[in-house]
Amino acid sequence: MLALACCLDRGGRDAEIAVVFCDEAVSRGPLPSDQAARWNAARNLFAAHSVHLVDWFSCDDQLFRSTRMALAPDEEWWTIA
Repeated sequence: MLALACCLDRGGRDAEIAVVFCDEAVSRGPLPSDQAARWNAARNLFAAHSVHLVDWFSCDDQLFRSTRMALAPDEEWWTIA
């Protein structure tokens, strides 16, 4: 989270929305329990900088996962509110 905070604090950027892509191990099956907490912390961090975090994608050499879709599969993917 510290690296994201540093990027957001750099200033000079006028982003209103963001998508995170993170090179990290992805497992099949349910989302690991710590991912929901990380998602909420990241959304709060981005919101504090007036940026809407649309999704956090985790990917490795084999798998690719949307955190948002894993947490709320029945919701619309693209929301601004």
